[in-house]
Amino acid sequence: MRIPASLRRTARTLYLYPDGHAVVVHQRLPGEGGSWATAHQRVIEHLRIPAGRLIIAREAIPLVLAARDLRIDRSAGTSITKQLGLQAVELSLNLGLGLAIFHLIPDVISSDISWQSDAAPEAWEDLHAGEEWGVQDLKHLYPGSRHRTGRNIR
Repeated sequence: MRIPASLRRTARTLYLYPDGHAVVVHQRLPGEGGSWATAHQRVIEHLRIPAGRLIIAREAIPLVLAARDLRIDRSAGTSITKQLGLQAVELSLNLGLGLAIFHLIPDVISSDISWQSDAAPEAWEDLHAGEEWGVQDLKHLYPGSRHRTGRNIR
């Protein structure tokens, strides 16, 4: 399931989880409304995140959402990063016309794409239940989807 264009325009942060679901935090311009979140079941066809969650901010969101395949490889890094005890990971995005590869060092270097390997696992079923979201069903605004929104974003 893809995220509708009307929601991509207001997306500010995208959280991707190993089971394939995503939570998107949205924000409108000042004076146009506040912040809210939506949950989506499958945003990337083939997603391989070993644990935790991938956090994508603002300008990197369209690039990540355009990927057919997203993979995190924990074995990346050089002998120097390994000697220093730094975990370097490689994020590869298959965009159809080629690969985009990013090298990340979690907790050391920050960018628009980061990986939190120790983030608590969160299952789609937990979000879908909706108790913690102050959920309002938006099916009437986006027919055929399961968008959820709430002011109490975890």
